[in-house]
Amino acid sequence: MRDKNPLDMALRLLTYRERSIKELKDRLTSKGFTKGEVEGTVEYLIEAGYLDDRRYALRIATSVMENRGWGVKRIIHELRAKGIPGDIIQDVVSGINRKEELRSAKGAVEKWLRTRGISLPLDEGDIARAWRFLNSRGFSVSVIREVMKDITKREGVYLQDEFV
Repeated sequence: MRDKNPLDMALRLLTYRERSIKELKDRLTSKGFTKGEVEGTVEYLIEAGYLDDRRYALRIATSVMENRGWGVKRIIHELRAKGIPGDIIQDVVSGINRKEELRSAKGAVEKWLRTRGISLPLDEGDIARAWRFLNSRGFSVSVIREVMKDITKREGVYLQDEFV
């Protein structure tokens, strides 16, 4: 059943979770509202403060970094997929400092090792798998290198040049 009012539908959608402007436009369009109805509704919601791509992008970036252990590259990919404009993405990720990213990467790899029952010291295969894991989470090579050096130093093993 189609709601007669796009504002009612938009507010209902926003009660479930915050959305980007693009996500809301796409959802309202898929519900059969005209382009004019969608644009008017979105404009009103932006002015009323219900829709804010910058706030949404910051919340997503903070959440996935803390809770999912994602790096900057993966965050950028996720925000693009949600239709966040490039300038907002750049502002949000430029606010992520290296210390936060290192903490996220360290937490992610420690959890990854723990859930797989991999204990210290790591062999070369474990180091390579951990490296690939962090890379798949969107961490830069320099962050991965620093985290892996920290882990191997704690166990008294030094990475070979091929991993550093």
